Amino acid sequence: MSTCTNCSQPFHIRDEDKKFYDLIKVPEPTHCPTCRRQRRLAVRNERFLYKRKCDLCGDETIATFPQESEYKVFCNSCWRSDAWSGLDYGQDFDFNRPFFEQFSELEKKVPHFATFNDVNSEDCKFTNYGLQNKSCYLALCVFSENIYFSHGIVFSKSCIDSTKINNCELCCECLDCLNCYQIAYSKDCENCNESMFLDNCTGCKNSFLCTGQRNKQYMVMNQQLTKEQYQEYISQIELSYDMVEACKKKLSELSLTSPKKYIHGVNHENCSGDYINNCKNCFESFDCANGLTDSAYCDFCGVDSHMLHDCSFTGGGTTQCYENVGTSSCNNVKFNYYSKPCSNSEYIQYSSGSNLFGCVGLDKKEYCILNKQYSPEEYFHLKSQIIEHMKRTGEYGEFFPISISAYPYNETVAYEYYPMTKEQVEAKGWKWKDKEQKENQPATTVPPKLIQDVPREITSEILTCKKCCENYKVMTRELALRQQIGVPLNPYCPECRHADRFQQRNKQKLYNRQCNKCQTSIQTTYSPNQPEIVYCEKCYLETIY
Repeated sequence: MSTCTNCSQPFHIRDEDKKFYDLIKVPEPTHCPTCRRQRRLAVRNERFLYKRKCDLCGDETIATFPQESEYKVFCNSCWRSDAWSGLDYGQDFDFNRPFFEQFSELEKKVPHFATFNDVNSEDCKFTNYGLQNKSCYLALCVFSENIYFSHGIVFSKSCIDSTKINNCELCCECLDCLNCYQIAYSKDCENCNESMFLDNCTGCKNSFLCTGQRNKQYMVMNQQLTKEQYQEYISQIELSYDMVEACKKKLSELSLTSPKKYIHGVNHENCSGDYINNCKNCFESFDCANGLTDSAYCDFCGVDSHMLHDCSFTGGGTTQCYENVGTSSCNNVKFNYYSKPCSNSEYIQYSSGSNLFGCVGLDKKEYCILNKQYSPEEYFHLKSQIIEHMKRTGEYGEFFPISISAYPYNETVAYEYYPMTKEQVEAKGWKWKDKEQKENQPATTVPPKLIQDVPREITSEILTCKKCCENYKVMTRELALRQQIGVPLNPYCPECRHADRFQQRNKQKLYNRQCNKCQTSIQTTYSPNQPEIVYCEKCYLETIY
């Protein structure tokens, strides 16, 4: 049993973990899995965007860094251009100073790109971490179109205010849904159509306020109706947001009567964690899918990847990697943030190539240390000396410390999963950014309760969030989509809507408890203090089908 040097809690290092550390030649971790995950997520700013000028061409751009940032920022076009080279910023290694101190200096000199978007996205100026999207706004999504105020969207179209949905269309306020069409206010659903207020339903159509149903139609509050009865019931509904909140409350109460499977996901073999789909031999991993195998302590990883330990947002054929964030097509890469494709490298950011150590912003380069070019012989000799130096300073084997993250802690994903106060953050020597003080204006109108009564002019009005009192506006495209789906305007600002959806998902923590039916021991993200009925897989399948 080891003791975490960050939180002082004991943690176990499995024999399988030790074999992996020996294979990739790194010391055993000093942080527990939770603190390692927190440290990785603290380098990733997904949702805070600023208007600023490109430090190369001077044009205005949208970036994850404000204008006053100490980091150099290029618009994405300039960053990908031939107007600069990462080798221009190369520096010698100083054995009288810690490695991370020197790396942080390099990171402040080398240009950062404005947002994490590919060149194939269209009309997605206010998105981040996007890939081949079209007409999306304030959404983290890939291969999607017309997505607004959403997060973790894949292969979907015309959806709003949703989180973690895949291959869905015309959906509103949905979480963890797959292959759904025109559903709203629903969670953990698959292959459902033309329904509202569903929880843990599969293959359902024309249903309203149901939980735990399979392949049903014309259901209301888990009661079977005829087609005529259902149509009559639905025709009487005037869907205001007051009614939406009342139905959400009723659905929450109803869902407590329906058993939950101890783990979210399908087609997973020998896996522990939650939200696991099509994976094999994955230990304490979360939100992983599509071919992740023989891995541990991962989150948001997958896409035919193998032997990943302590990786986040990593996939695309990545193999034998440790402590990576946001990477793909990498092999034997350790302590890496958003580099691809890359191999046999350590402590790198925004780079591609092989045999890189302590580099930032290099493109298709080899045998470089702190962005300085070496011969292969010089590279391997100097690298071994630096690693020995880092072992003496206690740095080698550690991911980039939160203290040198380019982003304030409260603007990173880590803050969402591991919230801390400003005092707690600054006591650890981490960055914090105070929220810009704005004088909220009085709302200029009170929107009609029913979406069919909302005039087009609402897009010119100022609204006030029902919870935080911040001002926000309704987009023209948002209004059109809500009218198409048939859902009312949301009286909360986008930030409060995102926070509400985030709170509805189980946290990335496993608890030991017993199946509520057969008393078998299970490990689940449902705390023993939660009121849900939780079954092992065998009991769940016997009951639900």
